[in-house]
Amino acid sequence: MGTEQLVKRPVSRDPGVYTGTTLKGDNTMRFFLKITIPVEAGNAAAKKDRFKSIQLILEEQKPEAAYFLQDGGNRTAILIMNMEDASQLAEIVEPWFLALNASVECKPVMVAGDLQKAFPALERAVKSFS
Repeated sequence: MGTEQLVKRPVSRDPGVYTGTTLKGDNTMRFFLKITIPVEAGNAAAKKDRFKSIQLILEEQKPEAAYFLQDGGNRTAILIMNMEDASQLAEIVEPWFLALNASVECKPVMVAGDLQKAFPALERAVKSFS
């Protein structure tokens, strides 16, 4: 791995948060993934192995954060993932498709520091298009 340092992300006090590590100074982009598991597929996974597939996927993918909720009558996972390249999307979403017949929405997101870095571009857009 060379001279790069692994940095542990701060651990949330929320027991539902699964934290991972990233390389210090990396150029990754953060993505919000909404994974919706149909009721029938979720019931089958619950009865088969108590959602072992979800555990395995999370262990492999190591999201920055993972939350689970009910949304629109379906079991839903919200993940925050870091990606270095758009081609990684396939390796992230395919396990959810194959194991749980899930649908996946993916959107790039920013933290406050990212938004602050974007202020000069926002100011230029306001000047150009207002």
